[in-house]
Amino acid sequence: MGPYCGEKVFQTNRPITTNAHTIKIIFVSDYSVAKNGFKIRFYQNPCGGYETNIDGVITSPNYPNEYPGLVECAWSVRLPENYHINFTVVHKDIELWHNCQYDSLVIRNGLRQSSPILTKICGSSNNAETVITGTNYALVRFHTDNTAHQKGFKLLYHGVPFGRYCGGSFH
Repeated sequence: MGPYCGEKVFQTNRPITTNAHTIKIIFVSDYSVAKNGFKIRFYQNPCGGYETNIDGVITSPNYPNEYPGLVECAWSVRLPENYHINFTVVHKDIELWHNCQYDSLVIRNGLRQSSPILTKICGSSNNAETVITGTNYALVRFHTDNTAHQKGFKLLYHGVPFGRYCGGSFH
């Protein structure tokens, strides 16, 4: 996450977020100037996390009931080396708008926000959609605005050893 120094850094009131279950904060001072220090507010996001099981289920907050507005969820999925991750969206009911710009479910082929997008999903369907990663890790993000609230999604994932997969979309 990096070092944060000086007064102006936190004047924007932007949150600093992490997907980790813990965060370590170290305060360093050279004792040459006395200031007020800092205040931290901690909020636990209603969704997201770190998934390492070979098989799992990821759902939007409150699924199958309506998801809340202004949610930013991120799940890091990391399986053992020599595995792909097979994702299957078994149900989706996410606000539909051009290019999924307001509410969306995004699966990336890697753990970074800059990793290639495997799929970006919105709209409603009970038809299963399957994608498979080219690596053993992926980032799943769910974003909502503050307008329409729908049922969300149910996403299944399971690890597939390299060389043992047929079908689906490979990116």
